[in-house]
Amino acid sequence: MGPNWDFFLIPSVGLSGGIMILWRKDLAAFSVIKSLEQCVIGELNVFNKAVWLITTVYGNKEVHKRRMLWECIQEVGHCKLPSVVGGDFNGILSQDDKRGGRKFVFSKGQKEMISFMNENDLHDISYVGPRFTWCNNKIGGGRILERLDRCLLNTLALNCLQVAVVRHLPRTSSDHRPIVLKIFDTFAKKRDILKFEDVWISYKASAHIIARVWEKKFNGFRNLGSGKKFWNKAPGFDGITYSFFKHYWIIVGVDVCMAVRNFFLTGKMDKDWKNTIVVLIPKSNNPVSPSGFRPISLYVHEDGDGMHNGTKLLNFHQWGKDLGIMITSKGQKISRLLYADDVLLFADARKRSLKRLKDIMNDYCNWTGQNINYHKSALICGKIINRRKKKEIADYMGFKAMDEMEYLGVKIALRRLITNLSWTDL
Repeated sequence: MGPNWDFFLIPSVGLSGGIMILWRKDLAAFSVIKSLEQCVIGELNVFNKAVWLITTVYGNKEVHKRRMLWECIQEVGHCKLPSVVGGDFNGILSQDDKRGGRKFVFSKGQKEMISFMNENDLHDISYVGPRFTWCNNKIGGGRILERLDRCLLNTLALNCLQVAVVRHLPRTSSDHRPIVLKIFDTFAKKRDILKFEDVWISYKASAHIIARVWEKKFNGFRNLGSGKKFWNKAPGFDGITYSFFKHYWIIVGVDVCMAVRNFFLTGKMDKDWKNTIVVLIPKSNNPVSPSGFRPISLYVHEDGDGMHNGTKLLNFHQWGKDLGIMITSKGQKISRLLYADDVLLFADARKRSLKRLKDIMNDYCNWTGQNINYHKSALICGKIINRRKKKEIADYMGFKAMDEMEYLGVKIALRRLITNLSWTDL
């Protein structure tokens, strides 16, 4: 390994167990606080950066023995440090963490692990790569895949990271995938976003606070004709509301007018003025590129200049001028926004119905010039459709078969969804 490396080792017992901690002595120091067969807990002091509490886990397969693991971590885990608990927990939390083998049952082992996470402020973070981290290395119907390895972070750790993502790396000689969590590559402090709440206006002291901060923080800028001055006084992009300007205009009005005049005189606008908050909703599980997200933000098209004050789209609908294309005199209008909206199609599993459904999709594509994105499309079948029939339908339609899908973060399924008791996704 080289002279700069140091390590701490708990030897394996036969072919099972064993934990090794490695660190670079010239970059960090690791001091062991507590150790047992299932975990090593210690403080990682990365020089000139931060101190983290790191717990490396190799959980026992037996539920009653894993209780010793939860108790050990709980004894040390209440310190005021960013904390990471990661490794092989030898347990799964939901049906989504398993493929093949016996049907998943929400048993005492899962309940105890979820309870441990909730009591110790530990959150299961997202990952990039294949979902399952363990495989029994069998082929065919006996193959079992599970997500046994994960990283849990407390709130302090999440606040330190701009992006908390675990990478699932390829398996080589082991039945487990290595998992990697990068801490300090994205350690830069996030820009705080303060949103002004209208209820603050009701407090009489708010005007005095606004005036004092507005003058004190940027004293000396008043005589400058710089448009940047106005935006820099805003507590955060997209954070200042219309109510703020209306109520405190006597305080901020002069600066706002100076900023607008400066833009008309120079023709230049600071790029920060155009910043906005964009919410990204994943189109599929574990997206790895920007195209895998659906952005939701405010868009204003230049055609909006033609709208009259007070005109509502509801009036347009009531006048009978629906947006859409008429194909037949008595048929439904086809919206020109189908390229942006998701479409749900329903049909029975008979071959004749599926052929008709496929013809409808082909006709629509030929009429409009639009194409179906098969990578983002999915097929859900009822429970009376067996696995073989489902595969035949999926192959014929060109869609991937799924038991459930997500739309804007909400699960859609043809079965009763079980409540997630962990609350970690909220």
